[in-house]
Amino acid sequence: MDSNPNSKDVDASLDHVLTTPGSTRLSQKINLKKGLRMYIAGCPRQAFWAFSLVLDEDPANVVAHYLCGLALQSLNLPGEARTEWHLATVLVSNQGQSISAEWAKQMARNLLEADQARAM
Repeated sequence: MDSNPNSKDVDASLDHVLTTPGSTRLSQKINLKKGLRMYIAGCPRQAFWAFSLVLDEDPANVVAHYLCGLALQSLNLPGEARTEWHLATVLVSNQGQSISAEWAKQMARNLLEADQARAM
């Protein structure tokens, strides 16, 4: 196990947020954790790759779309980031009404609204 306290914080947070009966599969949780570790470590390209693996398994994974948007924004690809955030707000997630899916939808809405406000 990683002795980095940030890694433990990420694991604990994701375990809490992603624990919903019948929601995200174990392989998806593992890739979301890997992606978040990479994102926190300043490696958005690797983070995007990990989040994309989740979307390969579940294209309606709202959390993965939101996180892909963050990684893309870090890669200076704002248009692609907005696309991911838009998808996060409109998809009907296989996660149902899980806390993580609702949180990701709201965060994506907030980012899109802030982006629109800056453009005005």
